[in-house]
Amino acid sequence: MTSLPYVVTPELLAELEEKGARYLPTLELMQKEQTSMLASFQHGNVPRRRWERLVACEGRGCPNRTCSSACWFGERAAYLSLVAQAHDLLEQTGLPLWFVTVIDPRYRVSAGELRAMALDGMKQGLSRRFKHIEAAYGPLHAFGGIEASFEIGRNGEPYWGPHTHLVVAARCPEAELKAALRPAGDLPRGFRPIMMTPVYNLGNALSYCGKRTPAQRVSTTGSRTTRDCLKQPVQSRANLEYNIWLLGLRPTERLVMRGFRRVHGRLTLLR
Repeated sequence: MTSLPYVVTPELLAELEEKGARYLPTLELMQKEQTSMLASFQHGNVPRRRWERLVACEGRGCPNRTCSSACWFGERAAYLSLVAQAHDLLEQTGLPLWFVTVIDPRYRVSAGELRAMALDGMKQGLSRRFKHIEAAYGPLHAFGGIEASFEIGRNGEPYWGPHTHLVVAARCPEAELKAALRPAGDLPRGFRPIMMTPVYNLGNALSYCGKRTPAQRVSTTGSRTTRDCLKQPVQSRANLEYNIWLLGLRPTERLVMRGFRRVHGRLTLLR
């Protein structure tokens, strides 16, 4: 775990709104979600020693020496403070901006096995693909995060699928960028591993990349065509598993960055 000096201040939220970010969390929402999560830990018989330090959190300053990604206050503060900086730095690059979602089926894990999802492996794979793009087209900058999506296959079997959401700044043509970021190896028939669109609202795209609440997606036809149920909560058992998973992660462990340097919470561009 890591020390966390950040607080989600009204000034930070106002800055992000000015930059175009939407659906930002209010203090009241974070308090409600934190209380609900802690109650689910207690009812789910999660050992209290694993989450007791979060009981004192109330969003007006971190009372603990360490924090985890499960904390609604600390995790949001850590990510959103970086979003505000990344927004300005990406605009400074003058490069075309793309919103990209990479779905790599090799890192799927069954429901109940989310703790086995290999975040480091996914990041290393992306890093190798970024290097190929940089070698051919010059500097690349990427900022985003990994979402664990609760999915139910057409056969009714539930699993966790990793969706990596990124804002990518690169001079690489669209087709070449899409091909370069495609996961390696054979993919299921009909599977769409890359979704990519130009960025029209940078602030909103960046804030979406680090979404805190998991989505539930239900397959309807084929092996990849899905009905996205973002407006419906995931099953309570799956939500509990997701929050337990976050307990073991650092506040920015789901973060993916390329072409930035982070020192003591401050970002700078690598040229």
